[in-house]
Amino acid sequence: MTVIDFDALLNAPIYDVFAEPVLYARPDEPPFDVRGVFDHRHLPIEFTDGAAMSAEQVTLRVRLSDFPARVSPGQGDRLQLRGATWFVQDVQNLGEGEATLVLSARSPIDG
Repeated sequence: MTVIDFDALLNAPIYDVFAEPVLYARPDEPPFDVRGVFDHRHLPIEFTDGAAMSAEQVTLRVRLSDFPARVSPGQGDRLQLRGATWFVQDVQNLGEGEATLVLSARSPIDG
């Protein structure tokens, strides 16, 4: 059986085109450079009384192979992107060497 390296064959070329530089920092560790695909979308929220509003979900897709050895993204990590500081609220592993980081302008640890 042939094993296909989707990260090298698919993710790497996509990130070469669409990713932008990110300065990434784990708590109490020096920052390092990664690349990611930034996205934000409005999510509709409907309440039981019929009222509606929307919320913005900000995400960053990253290649796990861009992280240093034995380092994985985690909740509370901080990153600099597009002149703003963001905090990782959640890490959603997509498989095939990618993860989606759900971001917030406030630290989930500080509240």
